[in-house]
Amino acid sequence: MALEQKLSLKLAQKLVMTPSLQQAIKLLQMTRIELDTVLSQELIENPVLEEREVVEAEPSVDQTAEEPAKEDNADSMSDIDLEAYFSDYAESWEGQGAASVYEDRAEPPLENTLSRDPDLYDHLLWQLHMMDVEPKTREIAELIIGNLDPEGFLVASVEEIAAMGADGYLEPSREAMLLQVATPLDDDALLEDVAEADALINGADVRALDDAALRATAAAPTAAADDANETSADEIAGAADASADAAIADASGDAAEAASEASPTDDVDAADDVDAVEDAPFIVPPGGYPIELVERALALVRSLDPPGVACRNLQESLLAQLDRRVESDGEDAFDPLTRQVIAEHWDRLTHRKFDQIAKALGVPLRRLEPVAEEIKNLQTRPGRGFSTDRTHYVEPDVHVVKVGEDFVVQLNDDGMPKLRVSRAYRRMLQKMRQEGDQRDAQQYIQEKMRSALWLIKSLDQRQRTIYKVATSICKQQRGFLEYGIEHLRPMVLRDVAEDIEMHESTVSRVVSNKYMHTPRGLFPMKFFFHSGIDREYGGDISSLTVKRKIQQLIQQEDQKKPLSDSALMKILKREGIHIARRTVAKYRDELGIPSSTERKKIF
Repeated sequence: MALEQKLSLKLAQKLVMTPSLQQAIKLLQMTRIELDTVLSQELIENPVLEEREVVEAEPSVDQTAEEPAKEDNADSMSDIDLEAYFSDYAESWEGQGAASVYEDRAEPPLENTLSRDPDLYDHLLWQLHMMDVEPKTREIAELIIGNLDPEGFLVASVEEIAAMGADGYLEPSREAMLLQVATPLDDDALLEDVAEADALINGADVRALDDAALRATAAAPTAAADDANETSADEIAGAADASADAAIADASGDAAEAASEASPTDDVDAADDVDAVEDAPFIVPPGGYPIELVERALALVRSLDPPGVACRNLQESLLAQLDRRVESDGEDAFDPLTRQVIAEHWDRLTHRKFDQIAKALGVPLRRLEPVAEEIKNLQTRPGRGFSTDRTHYVEPDVHVVKVGEDFVVQLNDDGMPKLRVSRAYRRMLQKMRQEGDQRDAQQYIQEKMRSALWLIKSLDQRQRTIYKVATSICKQQRGFLEYGIEHLRPMVLRDVAEDIEMHESTVSRVVSNKYMHTPRGLFPMKFFFHSGIDREYGGDISSLTVKRKIQQLIQQEDQKKPLSDSALMKILKREGIHIARRTVAKYRDELGIPSSTERKKIF
């Protein structure tokens, strides 16, 4: 095949994103905080960029006249040997016998500076370190505190905490669990347990292996004891090993034969046996903390403030809080039935089946009213009071102000730096071009200047796009701005995109993580975009308006006979809003409203 060179024309359409377009899209979807961070970083990295002053005062005549004098002073300062001058000055006050002009102040140590609010972990450790506790108990108590979730509940079992004391702790494998479940009588029994674990891994019958292990364990010491008077110690060990191996071999053969002739039901039984081994209780490896010491440390942590901390579940936490009340206020601190209801009727209590509880206790239903009130006053999350979650304040990107009969959109530029290209670098580049030297420096300044111009144009385009989208939203949601959420109309991204003649993806980037301050309050810009629901008259209605109606109906209901989802659906249908029952349940869950069973007032 001959090689040749030729020219050909090809017509094609391609969408190529230039660097400036990529930067504009990236800046468009940023929040104000992210944008401030990017601009601050660009001001540091790009020497051509500088922040423009908001008010620039023009130089007066006197200042203009003083400029040549300043230049003369600068020329005169260049003739002075500043290094020698300052070295002589430093020697004048650093010499021997000279008093220092600085005063030494006793500053607090850096580690004592509060950098964050104390959380539940810090609060519990502070109480623990203030107590006179044995070192080992304190070590275990610190481990327990470290295994608490932010709500104050213990996420590790006592056995797991005890196992943390073993060096090089790893979760025990199935073989190790089997070895520790059985109580070995001697070394031969230990070997038999290892063989049993291997056979178990290979899928043999667990019950056959258990019988074989018991026979081998019993046979080995017996054979060794019968010949103890005629053989040496080595012969005793050999006989024991031989009998154990024979028993294990017989057991393995029986297990293999049983496995080959087993029916599907036998396979299921063997699988159940394997699952039972996998679900075996957690075994503490050798070298772990004693269980008694762990339980003592756990009781110590539970005695700390807040009450109910370090419990495994809510039921234990509530009971611990009641016990703390008894310790502080005596036996009359709460109704005696409260502890009985929590301890013995927990499932019925969580499902609010007070009638069944009253029947089981043999008391009238009214007798449980003070019990329910006392349980409500208990803390369901003991660590809630030490949460480190801080309030996040939102700064709106757009302000909507009503001026006369119109709503005016104002962009929030507070705190945004006003960028411009440095005049000094522009003059420097112009001078380099005239002289025709320092090509590398010219190329560097040109690249930085091009990057600065792209950034400034992208920022301007971002602000213009946000303004267009906000103006379109105000125009289409004027009823909401005038009268409230009942007049919020359905709107999707396509409606705004067609209005401002942009793509829907651009509108989506604009409204992402941005907020609008309106006369009706502060809302995310995505709040105004939602689907509509058909109704018999008046056009479509917003889903947010339907949610508001559901919330109002529930607020006005009879608490002893709350409205079910079906009842809410029928009421909305009478108002011309056709909506399914499951949709009502979905909206109710989104509003954080419990079901009618949970809302029902028993007493």
